[in-house]
This record gives sequence, C-alpha cells and structure tokens, in this order.
Amino acid sequence: AKRAVEKEMQREMQKEASEILQSGFVSIDRAADVSAKNIAQYEKMAGKITAISRNIERRLRTIIRDEENDDTISGLPMGSRLEARLLYHKDGKCFSRKNFPRDTPRLAIGYLADESGSMSTSAVNASINTGIILEDLCRRMELPCYIGGFTSYSGGLQYISYVEHGSVDAKDKYRLTGMSSRGGTPTGRAIKYMTARLKKLPAPSKLLIVSTDGRSDCGAAALQEIIKAARKDGVTVIGAGIGASRSAVENEFGNAFLDVSDMEKMPQMLVEIVKRHLLR
Repeated sequence: AKRAVEKEMQREMQKEASEILQSGFVSIDRAADVSAKNIAQYEKMAGKITAISRNIERRLRTIIRDEENDDTISGLPMGSRLEARLLYHKDGKCFSRKNFPRDTPRLAIGYLADESGSMSTSAVNASINTGIILEDLCRRMELPCYIGGFTSYSGGLQYISYVEHGSVDAKDKYRLTGMSSRGGTPTGRAIKYMTARLKKLPAPSKLLIVSTDGRSDCGAAALQEIIKAARKDGVTVIGAGIGASRSAVENEFGNAFLDVSDMEKMPQMLVEIVKRHLLR
C-alpha cells in the first residue's frame, strides 16, 4: 500500500513539474522502494553527521521556546496570571498569559544536489552527507523539506526525489544514499521547479540551497534572473560551489554564492545557514 502511495505521489509530481516547466522535457524519478544496501550505507555514513544535527536541534529548540514564550498578552478576562497593576481598571480584564507558539513552521527548506557527470565520488558523498544532516534536522524540528538531485535527460531536466514533505513510508533518509553522477547541469530549471514547490508551503521564510561543481546549462545571465525571480517569490537561494570549478559557480550565483573549498565541511556549513535563517 505504501509503494502504491509513493507511485501515485510520483505521478502527481510529474504532472506538477510539467505544469511548472511548460517548455522542454522534464522527468521526475523516485525510488518506489529502498534496498538493504541503501539502508546499510546510510547507517555507515550517518553517525557523526546526525550527532551534529541533534546538537543543533537542542540549541535551536531552547532558543525558539524561550523566544516564542517570552511574549506576554495582558488585559485578558481570563488567563494564567493575575496582574495587580490592571485591577484599577475595574473592567475584569486583569489577567495575562504567555503567547501561544506559532501554528506554522518558521522555515521551509529545499536542497538541490548536482548529479552531473562531472561530480566526483567525494563531491557526491559530500552531497549525501549534506542531505542526511538537513533531513535529520528538518525531521526533528518538524520543518517542511524537499531534497532532490538534478541532472539532464533527453535535453531536459531529470529531478530525482529523495526527501518529500508528506511522504508516508518513513524511508526518505535512506533514499539519500542513491545520489550519483549522471548527465548535464540544468541548474536553472531545477531552481525554477523547486522554487515553485517551496512557494506553496505554509512557512513565512523559504530557503533553497543548491550544491554544484560547475557551470549551468543556461548560463550566468539567465541563472541570475531565475535567482532574482525566486527572491521575488519569497525564496532565498544559496549556491554552494564545490570542486575545482567554484569560480564558474561564483560567476553564476553572484551574491548568492557560498565558497565550499573543503567538501568535508559542507554539511555543517550549510546547516549553519539553515540555523541562521531559522532564527531570523
């Protein structure tokens, strides 16, 4: 039954992607099941990475709890505390209570991992580790999250779905180990697709992180226009440049560029960006 639900979700994603990217070919792929090999690889890679996300989660929860409970609403006819200073009004509105926590998540997060053919084994592993730490943090903090790989297929976009907000089989974290190096680098179309999806989520702030090792298929000028359009839609885009061609990534992302000279540090660098946006 869960596999059937996943298949139906993939069909709906394919329809959605075709509507978003009306010109050119687009293919949405998602593993219907998770192999024992995927699970074993995740367990091997996740230990130190998830320890980082757990520590960050504990600190974030303390900060957010204190912040959201700090605001006091006073002048109420009923409440948890009697405010003696309000008694002189003689209108019965002399109680106060702490403000309720937010009903909607503070932040929605998207992560796009370049799966072009130029991605080295170390670059792919850095992307997997980044996906692991982001998925773990978002799940613990109950933040909506999309994580996918992007490459080219038949001259268009191939999007490989790993983590889906609303997935039912609880195996998305294992799907992350399926990242690989494949075809081209349609970065612009991938950002358009993910921006449209993030825009629909009920969060006041949206963050889209893209890790890539080289030039996009659309060129610098077109990519910068796509990033500007995403910003107008309320989505902040960060381009993490990895590998030897980071200067080309910087040229395309401009002020949205993050230099990742040490790929082993990329997961923690990117989760710190998430932390800063979460505390805004």
